[in-house]
Amino acid sequence: MKEPAFEVPLYLRRGAARRDPVRQVYEARWLLENMAKRTQTDLPVASVLDVGCGVKFSQAIATYDIAIGSYVGIDIDPEMIDFLAKTVDDQRFSFASYDSENELYNPAGTKLSEYESLPTLRTDFDLICGFSLFTHLDDDDFGAMLKLMARHGQPGTRLYFSCFINEQTPNGRGVISRYSSAMGADEPPASSEIPPFLDMTTDEPLLHAVFSRQRVKEHVAASGWNLDVIFDPSGGDMDHDMSHPDIVQHQVICTLP
Repeated sequence: MKEPAFEVPLYLRRGAARRDPVRQVYEARWLLENMAKRTQTDLPVASVLDVGCGVKFSQAIATYDIAIGSYVGIDIDPEMIDFLAKTVDDQRFSFASYDSENELYNPAGTKLSEYESLPTLRTDFDLICGFSLFTHLDDDDFGAMLKLMARHGQPGTRLYFSCFINEQTPNGRGVISRYSSAMGADEPPASSEIPPFLDMTTDEPLLHAVFSRQRVKEHVAASGWNLDVIFDPSGGDMDHDMSHPDIVQHQVICTLP
């Protein structure tokens, strides 16, 4: 692992980056390369739109000198976007913020359903992604975001996003499996008992937005994307298996027809 090519102030970091930025950047590199492999994207010539970008992919591309055609990162945090725009001196990169309402991150923003597009003029991206984005969206915004993303693609554009699906996984890695295990539950609920949407963390709204598998499929179908595959959470313990980060979210791949 390498030290990040540029340091990010603590107040702009999210998730693992707050604890260990070196590890976060290493994991981001793996996620980016794995996404390209799974979507059969030729990253060195691809145009990528990263929604809810945070800082991890920008750091990973710079730190590990990853070849990429172009990268547009957009995020709800204007301070983070301003920092990236001033720090990343690379013509392949551009950044923009959008002021959408989110109970966790931006309660006073504009309803996502009122947006006609995301803050980029491009409508021809090869690959659109959203990591740890849908995990913090309510049911209405889940569908609205998928529709907005579709407006920035073209036939054949691939979409790769992560989400929490309300089901126990065979390998026990998903957030629901871990929660059920911690609570001592042995048997998963019947599919008919699973709600379409569940905000799991009541004291911190939308920290864990969880959807049924059927609801994810319904949202994808209604947004104009074709659902290709849903991967279960997977990975290794980064303390022992450095080749694969521990992934607790499902990974969804779609294509624009």
